[in-house]
Amino acid sequence: FYIIVALAGILVAYISVTNPYHGFLLLTAISFFTVLPARLLRAQLPIATGMEILVVLLLLGVLFKPKGGFGKDFFLSPVSIGLWVYLLFIIVEAFNPLMQSIAGWLFYFRRLLMFIAIYFISFRVLDSLDKVKRFFRVWFFLSLAAALYSCVQQWFGLAGFEMEYLLSNPHEYKLYYQGGSFRKFSFLSDPITFGMLCGSSAVFVMVLLINEKKSRKRLIYFLCFFLFLIGMAFSGTRTANVMLPAAMVLYALLTITNKTTLLAVLVFSLAVAFILFGPIQNNTINRIRSTLDRKEASANVRDVNRKYIQPYIHTHPLGGGVSTSGVMGEKYNPGHELAGFPPDSGFLLAAIELGWVGFAFTMVVYFMMLYQCVRYYFRTRTREHKLLIAALTVSV
Repeated sequence: FYIIVALAGILVAYISVTNPYHGFLLLTAISFFTVLPARLLRAQLPIATGMEILVVLLLLGVLFKPKGGFGKDFFLSPVSIGLWVYLLFIIVEAFNPLMQSIAGWLFYFRRLLMFIAIYFISFRVLDSLDKVKRFFRVWFFLSLAAALYSCVQQWFGLAGFEMEYLLSNPHEYKLYYQGGSFRKFSFLSDPITFGMLCGSSAVFVMVLLINEKKSRKRLIYFLCFFLFLIGMAFSGTRTANVMLPAAMVLYALLTITNKTTLLAVLVFSLAVAFILFGPIQNNTINRIRSTLDRKEASANVRDVNRKYIQPYIHTHPLGGGVSTSGVMGEKYNPGHELAGFPPDSGFLLAAIELGWVGFAFTMVVYFMMLYQCVRYYFRTRTREHKLLIAALTVSV
């Protein structure tokens, strides 16, 4: 087993350095299956470390790539500037006196560097429209496979090794089993990740579906869109439920003069109304409806938690420090005021750990991304480019 893994590792390393584009596609594919070996073998494997090594090799591959370069426009683009400012702020957070341990900061900082490295890599390897299309085909195929496998989990039950994994983790079992059924996670790490993946993929396909003129392709897009919606519903992720209407609103704003858009908004509104108020009762539909139910128990708990922690956010402009809340806080900063406090979203996590200053920086980075997407949507004149940018914008 170890010999096979070593040989595969050498082959992947060689591809990454000599052909970064194919290495990047390989990295994307591997990222879908990082937790599957651990579930199958019931052992912790250093896959995350292997992924980081692969990212470093890809970065070396693009840095030594003979043609092209990053250039001033890349470093001074809105997204790049946002990332540099955010990175600088995280470095400042290393000196936050409220942190009891630097180990949690190092863990987060290393992960942030990996994301920025991927930002560099993707800019260099996705340097033509054909390569961009091929990348999205890979993403699309893998996402579709994940959605299909969630249907297998829903209709035929979880596999034996998946049930064993959940039974060996009481905390995760409690999070996954809700409302009389298991939230589905496919072959990804957890239901939230899977739900967000299906949500963003559904949004992407939705834009292609609205603008497709060929009936055969439209049927294929509709079937894929439907499968992503089913996967999203089976995941029981409430955040994913909000993604679709939010994306539809943004797409309508981008293309408000298009008659097809107005028709799509009408159909979408009727579909949402039917799901929320229609005469259907089952665990999946009820979970979706609970997204907007203010009397729902878990939503009330989150509201109480937010209200409770707001004074802390107001009085700590730099927050409690990186990796000081939730499970990470208990691991790296036991005894900290935030340790064990459950942040229910990335936004609240940023607000309590990085303070309202760090939260503002986080929002600026997201704003820069959307600003750049919208700006180039209106600047480009090619219909194909415009369609792709619109799909990407609403996905983000």
